[in-house]
Amino acid sequence: MKKLSQQIVSSSLFKRFIIGLIVFAGLLVGIETHQPTLEAHHTLLKTLDLLVLLIFD
Repeated sequence: MKKLSQQIVSSSLFKRFIIGLIVFAGLLVGIETHQPTLEAHHTLLKTLDLLVLLIFD
């Protein structure tokens, strides 16, 4: 199991996924600072934020 975990973590696809997720999380934070957008899409934004948190948890 340890060897498989090391292979996954060291793969370029995994690294790109994590970097993409970090960028996506940053975009979410930026979008959430725009009050009209936050009010219009509150549930979706909070769900996406929770999904990002669950992945990094």
